[in-house]
Amino acid sequence: AYAASARRAVRLAGACSLVAFDYSRAKRSLIAAEKAEFLDGDAAHWELQVASGKAERLRADAVRRGEPSAVLEEEARRTREEAAAYGEALAGRRLEAGQRSGRAAAWDEVHERNAARLLALCIANGGVYVKLGQHAAQLDYLLPPQYTRTLHQLFEHNRASSYEDVSRVIEEELGAPPEALFGSFERAPIASASLA
Repeated sequence: AYAASARRAVRLAGACSLVAFDYSRAKRSLIAAEKAEFLDGDAAHWELQVASGKAERLRADAVRRGEPSAVLEEEARRTREEAAAYGEALAGRRLEAGQRSGRAAAWDEVHERNAARLLALCIANGGVYVKLGQHAAQLDYLLPPQYTRTLHQLFEHNRASSYEDVSRVIEEELGAPPEALFGSFERAPIASASLA
């Protein structure tokens, strides 16, 4: 059991190192070009966020003092909405520029490679790794589609336990081998589940 745990830990460390290295390398090459292109927009967005924060602090301080002010409420709302609108527009420009420049396709390739690494890790380590991979496959609101699409395979392809392992567990839990407890018991599984 200790050796199997050690092998799982080594696989986990190896996969994490490869993923971290891959994303770090991609970030250095892809983000540097994007930063130069959007430096002015980032600075303007930062200034809008700072102004929004100041307006909100002034409004909150007035409310705490028991002096709510419609003017401060309006200024906090206006600056918050202005910063949000600018941020959304900036994000849209970044997406368009990424499509034009090929950066988006490069990120897609990085996600694809690392999703495959994660899938291989989950399959190799089995058990709870499969369950975690299945959970990640359902996070389509959070993870890039390459991950959810790749990890979705974990719902379909699970390793079946050997008959010997199944028989041993049944005997430990129920006190007798399957043949003594059931009228019939198929040695070859017709399906498998990913119970951790």
